[in-house]
Amino acid sequence: MMDSRNCPPPAFARPIYPEDFNNPLEVVQDSTTTQAYFQATESTRHFYPTRSPRRSPGRSPHRSEGRLSRSEEEVARSAVAKIIFKGRSLVEHHLRSFNEFMEYGLPAMFEEAGSFDCIPDHSVLVDSGIGVRKWARIVYGEVAVGKPYTTFTREGVKEVVDLLPHEARLRNLSYSAHLYVNMTLEVYENRGNKKTQNPEDMIETKTDTICVGKVPVMVNSSFCHLHGLSEKDSVAKGHCSFDDGGFFIIKGSEKVLIAQEEKAHQSIYVSYLKRTDTWIATYSPTWRGFNSNQMNRGKTFVKLRMRKKAELLVGVPGLTEPVPLVILFRALGTSSDKEFLESICYDSTDSRFHDLLLSSIWDADLILEEFQSRISYPAGASAIKSVRDQILSVRFLGTKLRNSRHVPSVEAGKTIIGQLFVHTEGGYTRKAMLLGYMVNQLCSTFLGRRLEDDKDHFKNKRLDLTGQLLSHQFRKAMAHLERDVKRRLHPYLVKGRDLAPLKTYVTEAIVTKQMQSAFTLGNWNTNEGLKSSGVVAVLKRMNPMATLSHLRQFRLNLPPPMKPTDPARHPNYSYWGRICPTQTSDGAECGLIKSLALTCVVSSDTPEEPVLHVLSDCGMHSLEEITPLTISMAEKIFVNGRWVGIFYDYNATLAIVATLRQLRREQLLHGEIEVARDPKTKAVHIHTDAGRLLRPLLIVKEQKLAMSKQHLKTLRAMSKQESAEACWNFLLEQQVVELLGTEEEEGALIALNRDDLERARKDPDAPLYTHSEIDVSYIFGLGASVIPFLDHNQASRNLYQAEKHCKQAMGFYTSNLSGRSDCSGHQLFYPQKPLVTTRTWDYLKKPEITNGQVAIVSIQCCGYNQEDSIIMNRASIDRGLFRSMHFKTYRGEERHNVIEHFAKPSISIAKRSRNASLNKIDEDGFPHLGDYLEKGDIIIGKLTAEMGNPKLADSSQRLRAHENGRVDQVLLSSEEDGHRIAKVRLRCSRRPQAGDKFSSMHGQKGVIGAVLNQEDLPFTRQGVVPDIIINPHALPNRQTVGQLLESLLGKLMAVRGTQQSVAPFQKQSATRKFMDQLHQSEYQRGGSESMTNGTTGMRLNSLISIGATFYQRLDHMVEDKIKYRGSGGPVDALTRQPVKNRKNMGGVKFGEMERDCMIGHGASVTLRERCFLLSDPYAMLVCSSCRRPSGHTDPSRRRFCKFCCTGKHVVQIQIPYSCKLLWQELLSMGITLFLETKLS
Repeated sequence: MMDSRNCPPPAFARPIYPEDFNNPLEVVQDSTTTQAYFQATESTRHFYPTRSPRRSPGRSPHRSEGRLSRSEEEVARSAVAKIIFKGRSLVEHHLRSFNEFMEYGLPAMFEEAGSFDCIPDHSVLVDSGIGVRKWARIVYGEVAVGKPYTTFTREGVKEVVDLLPHEARLRNLSYSAHLYVNMTLEVYENRGNKKTQNPEDMIETKTDTICVGKVPVMVNSSFCHLHGLSEKDSVAKGHCSFDDGGFFIIKGSEKVLIAQEEKAHQSIYVSYLKRTDTWIATYSPTWRGFNSNQMNRGKTFVKLRMRKKAELLVGVPGLTEPVPLVILFRALGTSSDKEFLESICYDSTDSRFHDLLLSSIWDADLILEEFQSRISYPAGASAIKSVRDQILSVRFLGTKLRNSRHVPSVEAGKTIIGQLFVHTEGGYTRKAMLLGYMVNQLCSTFLGRRLEDDKDHFKNKRLDLTGQLLSHQFRKAMAHLERDVKRRLHPYLVKGRDLAPLKTYVTEAIVTKQMQSAFTLGNWNTNEGLKSSGVVAVLKRMNPMATLSHLRQFRLNLPPPMKPTDPARHPNYSYWGRICPTQTSDGAECGLIKSLALTCVVSSDTPEEPVLHVLSDCGMHSLEEITPLTISMAEKIFVNGRWVGIFYDYNATLAIVATLRQLRREQLLHGEIEVARDPKTKAVHIHTDAGRLLRPLLIVKEQKLAMSKQHLKTLRAMSKQESAEACWNFLLEQQVVELLGTEEEEGALIALNRDDLERARKDPDAPLYTHSEIDVSYIFGLGASVIPFLDHNQASRNLYQAEKHCKQAMGFYTSNLSGRSDCSGHQLFYPQKPLVTTRTWDYLKKPEITNGQVAIVSIQCCGYNQEDSIIMNRASIDRGLFRSMHFKTYRGEERHNVIEHFAKPSISIAKRSRNASLNKIDEDGFPHLGDYLEKGDIIIGKLTAEMGNPKLADSSQRLRAHENGRVDQVLLSSEEDGHRIAKVRLRCSRRPQAGDKFSSMHGQKGVIGAVLNQEDLPFTRQGVVPDIIINPHALPNRQTVGQLLESLLGKLMAVRGTQQSVAPFQKQSATRKFMDQLHQSEYQRGGSESMTNGTTGMRLNSLISIGATFYQRLDHMVEDKIKYRGSGGPVDALTRQPVKNRKNMGGVKFGEMERDCMIGHGASVTLRERCFLLSDPYAMLVCSSCRRPSGHTDPSRRRFCKFCCTGKHVVQIQIPYSCKLLWQELLSMGITLFLETKLS
C-alpha cells in the first residue's frame, strides 16, 4: 500500500488575484483555478512557521489608523520577537529539509530517473541461429517510506514493534525506515542482427513493491514516532524534554549533518584567475536522477585569454578540451558573423566589444578550413562546401567527445550540444541566447563595465541542508544498486534462463550499508561528486547550548586540493542578520565554520510554476519571440538562474516587481519567494530554490511601522487563546512582517531602530525607509545572544564565550539520563539561572541553555590569582558550589568469530585479579549497582575460547589507572543481529580543586590557583565573603568591561530582589540608570565596598569591587589531565623508555621545544634528570684503552676486556639505553663505535 504523502505534489495552476488587489498591469483573472492553486500550495511546503497561503476567513486587513506611540512600538517589537521564538524550533531548518526530502525529494528523484536499461553483451556467445537477443528495462513507480521498527523473538514468535530513539541508542541500532519502491521489470527481445531496442518487442513483465534499503530517519521529523506528541507523552517514551531533534542515530551514536555552504546552481559567475591571467565565466547545472556520470553534473564555462589577441574558448561537459566559441555558436545555428556579434554584443555600435570578438571569428574559420580538408566522405555523399555550414561545426564537436564508442559524426556532435545547459528547456535558440548572455557578462567584466562577481556574497551561495546532503549520498547508493541489478540480470538475459522474482535482483543491503557507512566513516558524497570529510559529526552533548549550537552550524565546502582564501574567512556585509559575526571557530577553521543568526530562516524548495504563470499573464515575451538587438533595451527576467523572458517596457518591469511582491504579501505566492531587480544589468532575479538565507523584517510605510494599535490589540488577544503559529500567520496576512532574501535586501532601506524612523519623520529630506529591524541584537547567533553587555567586551572574548566556553560548561545536559548510555557526561548538582539575562534569553524560554551558578565575585590581588587564575572559597565548595557528577560508560560485546560470553571468571583462570575484585561482580560478569570500583577491578567479566580450543580464557575488561567510581547503570541487550552487548556506567562526584578551569560569560577564563578557608578571605561590612576572587589585571588586559557591568547590575538585582534583562547596543543612559539605582540603595555607583582582611583583621586601604556574576565550570578538570609517574612504572620492552598514555602510568612527554627551553635557561641538571635519569638510564662497561664495550667473563663477575685481555682499564659509564641500542644496531651493520672515556 503506497503512502499518499510520498507522491509528488500536483501541478500548479495560475494564481488568482483578490478583488481588492490593485494590479498595475490589470492581470486577467481566472476563477476556475483558484481552488487547485490553494490546494497545491497548502500540500507542498510549510513556512516560518507553517502557514496557509489563504487569508483566514472573517479576518480582513486592519486600516493604518492608530499608529503606535514610542512606548507601544517597543512593546510591538517585543511581541513580534516573542512570537518568532515561541512559534518555531531552533533546528527547524533541518527538520523541514529532511521532511521535504522524504516526502517530495525521494519521489522526484525516482521520477526523474524514470527507468534504466540492462543491455547485455551478446558478442561473447555463439549465436544459436535464431538470433534472439534479450534486454531488460526496470521502470520506477510509486515510492513509500514507513516508520522505524524492529523485530524481536518472544517465546519463539517473532514480533514487530516500533523502534523508539532511546531504544536505538541503548541497543546500538540505527534509527532508520524501510524505503519501498514499486518496480516493473520489462523484458524485450531483438530478433536478427538489429542493434536497436524496439519497445514493441516486449515478451515479459513483472511488477512488485520492493524494499530497496533503509534510510536514516531524523529524530522529531515527520517520520519519527515522537512527531506530534506532547512534551509529556514524548518524555514518557524516553525522550529528553530539552531535545528538539534534528539529528540521526546510527548504530547507537548520535550523528548530525553539518550544513554545507555551496555556490548557487544555474547562475553565471565571472571571475579572474590571476595565476593563468584568464577571465572565466561558469554556469553549473543541478543534478537529476541517479546517473553519476560527470557529463550530467559538469560545469559549462567560457574562458577569455589575452595573448596577442583575444581568445574565447568554451568548455562543455563531455568535451576532451575547450572548443572555440564561434564554432559552438555555428553548431547552434548562428551561421553569419552579424548574428554572432548581435547574439553577444546587443549593440551594433559598440566597437570595443566587436574588436574583442572579431579575432575569434577569423580563428574559427581557419580551424574549420583545416578540419574540412581532413574529412573523408562515404561514396555517394555530397561534400560540405562552406566553413559556415552548421553540419561542419557539429561534426567538429563530435571529434571532441570524451570516451566516445562511435566514430566522430553528427550524432556525437549533437550529444555535445545536448550537454550544453542540459537543464535548459527548449531548442537551440534558448541555449544560444543563454550562451550569448554568458559571454556578454564575461566580456563586459573584462572591459570594466561590470564588477567581478563576489563569490563570498550570500546571494551567490546556498546552504545544502540535511535534505540536499542526503540526496547527494542517496544518488550514489542508487547508482551502485542499479549497477548491481544489471550484473545480476546479465546471466539471465544472455543464457536465456527463466526470470526469477524481481526481489531476487535487488539487494537491500547495498543502499542500507552505503548510507550507514557514510554516516560512520564521514566520507560524504557532495554536490560536486567528490568526497568530503567535514559533513558528518558526532553530536556534541556537553550541554543543551552545545547541542543546539552544533545543529545551527554550517561550513564552507571546499574540494580537498583547494585552500580557502582570506576573503572567504572574513565577514561579508551580506552576513548581516543572517550569520553571527562573533560565533565562529578559531584556529585553522576560523571563518570557515559559521553559525546562523537567531532569526535567520533557510528557504525551502518552492514551486516556480505560479511565478511563471504571473509573468506570462503580465505579458512577458519568451526568448523565441525576441531578436538579439532588442535585448539592450529590454529588462531580462531570470527565475532560479534561468533566463525565461524579457519585458520591453521599463515601467512594466517595475510594475511586475511590485506585483510579485504584493502577491507575496497577500500570500497568493509563497512567502519565501525572493524578487530582486538589478538596475545596472537591467535584470530581474526571482528565486524559489532551497538554501537561501532569509530573515524577518517589519514593514515600514510612510516612515512608520505598518503595525497599528489595532494590530497590537488583536495580537495580544490571539496570544492568549491561539498558538504562536496562528499569531505569525496573522502578522503575515496583515502585511506587518515579511521575509527578505539577501539579493532583495540590497534594494531595501532598513531602519535599525525606532530612533531612525523618528529622525526620518522629522526630516523631509531623509531617505524613505521600506523596512525596520525587529531588534538589532538578532544579528548574533545563539551562543553570543545570551552574553549580557557583549558590546562592551573585546570581540575575541565574545568569540571564546560563544564558540568555546558556553559549549564546555557543565550543566544539566539531559533529562532522560536513565535512557542514555553516553561515553561520558557531566552534570552540575545545582545549576542556576543567571541574574542578569538578555532579552533574547527571556524570549527563548530555554533556561537550560545557560549552564553555571551565580557567585559573589570580588576583584583584588591575593597572591594566588596572578593574571587570570582565581581563588575560591572552601566553605562555598563545601556547601555545593560548582559540585558536579561525572559519568563514564564502558562497553563490551560477545563477538561472532569466537566462543565468548559474559561471565565471572574463576580464580584459577583470572588474570591480574585480586580476590576482592572478583567479589565485586556477580556470576553473570557484571558488578553490583552502587559498588565502588577502582584500578584493576573487573567492570565487565567475559570468558573467551578460540575456535577449536574448548579451554576458556579470561578476557574481562578492567579499570585502568585514574579510573574509578560507583556503578550507576548496568545494561544488557542485543543488537539487530542477535549478539549481546553490555554497557556499565560509573559515576563519581567531583568538587572544584586547584587546577580546575572556570569562566565567566565574558570569556574571562582562569584556573583555580588556591582554595582558601573562609576565615582567611576578606569580607564586607555586612559580613559577605566572596566565593571567587579574580585579579584586577585580568580586566584591562582582556578588556571585559561587560563583566563589570554584569557585576553591578547583579548586585543591584540581589539587593532589590528584582529581575531585569538587558540588550546590546543600548544607550549609555541605561547604564547610568542602574548605577543611580545602586546609589539609591546606599551603595557606591561603581559597586565598590570597603572590605576587611580576613587574615589580619585590618581594613583594606582601597575599595574593592564586589558583586554577583554568573560563572561556568568547564570540563577541563585537573583530575582528567593530571599525569604523574614515580621512580618505577611500565617501560617499552625494546627501548626501555617509559610508555605513552596517561592510563598506562606512562611518562610525561619532554620534546624538542622543552629541551631547547631548558638549554636556553642553562638548566643542565634539570635537563639531565628529565631526559636521562627519569627516562632510560643504563650502566655500561667500557675499556678506556681500546674504547670498546666490555663485560664480565668469569664467575667472580670481575670486569674484563676481551680485546685487551685485561680488566685494568675497564670503567663503568652511565648512558641512555637508547644510545646502547643504537650502538648494537650499528654493530649489526658492520659499523663500530669507539667510546672516549676519562678515568677519574
